[in-house]
Amino acid sequence: MVKLRLMLALLLCCLSVLAIGVTPTRAKMYTGISNAVWSPDGKQIAFTYSDIQMGSQTPTISALYVMNVNGDKATKLVNSNVDSFAWSPDSTQIAYGSTISSGISVVTVKELTVKQLSKLGRFPTWTADGKSIRYLDPHYNLFQMAADGSDAQSVVGIKAALADVWSVAWSPDRNAVAFVSPESKGNTYTLHVIDDQGLHNLATGSSVGGPISWSPDGTQVVATASCSKITYALCKIDLNGGEMELVGVGWLPQWSPDGKQIAYAKDSQLCLVSTADGAERCLTEKQVNAQLTIHSWSPDSRYVLVSRAFMPSGNSGDYRMDYTTLIVDVNAGTVRRWLDNYMIAASAASK
Repeated sequence: MVKLRLMLALLLCCLSVLAIGVTPTRAKMYTGISNAVWSPDGKQIAFTYSDIQMGSQTPTISALYVMNVNGDKATKLVNSNVDSFAWSPDSTQIAYGSTISSGISVVTVKELTVKQLSKLGRFPTWTADGKSIRYLDPHYNLFQMAADGSDAQSVVGIKAALADVWSVAWSPDRNAVAFVSPESKGNTYTLHVIDDQGLHNLATGSSVGGPISWSPDGTQVVATASCSKITYALCKIDLNGGEMELVGVGWLPQWSPDGKQIAYAKDSQLCLVSTADGAERCLTEKQVNAQLTIHSWSPDSRYVLVSRAFMPSGNSGDYRMDYTTLIVDVNAGTVRRWLDNYMIAASAASK
């Protein structure tokens, strides 16, 4: 189930959010970025690069890369199925979970050394002081271990039997984690949060989905749900209860680190909504056959990293797909090309 869920998630990413351009030989091949996160110091961006070919017996590979924000050759850190990762607070290491090793490992960004810390667990994150790593065990209990892999212990155990989880998002203080899981009956999903009090249900319905993004103060999340009589909408959900609040109609929400704006994709545009008055502004033009994803904000809340894919029209079996990753300056309204497929090719050729 976990492997199937990963394949489906990656396919959805590649169909609607792919970032890096290559020329596939058939329509059923997709290649690109499936996740990208700025380093805490704002100087680098780590990302996973995935290849999916439907019907192929070749395993999907999600390699982990890092590249300077100013643009340079991409460096491959890990060549395995990385399904989740997190920067250390000092921006020198990345903890990651792999579907191959089924455990938590750490790679140093400069030396490229890899150390496996645990044989079990997924979805790692670092505590604010960088001394510990939190993660979910195979039964989705919250665990913590020292940054060197020692002293692993349960932090919060849950009694519910969850079949699977996805769209995992840790709170800013790393004391809680939100995710979506399927219900046992029907086409229904639940947005859960695990904190020091246990497992909580925030929303349930056929339209509940991720990604999930936390407010900087950790009191709210924004995700896809039904609110304000709109079935599929972006809704702010208060962890302490209360009515859900409509953010807008779109997908892939990302709350800015300063808490003032929420970025999301609307049609083929990057749009921002003010958390103070709900005013919306879109920073990119609507384009025909274009799909957009929102990856992450820069730590200073000035830039948003996005990916844009131009999907082909018609029924041709052979076509070119042009993927581009962009950095958008939300203050100036300017857009800068950041990553192209040739950078990945150059990285591979230099190995």
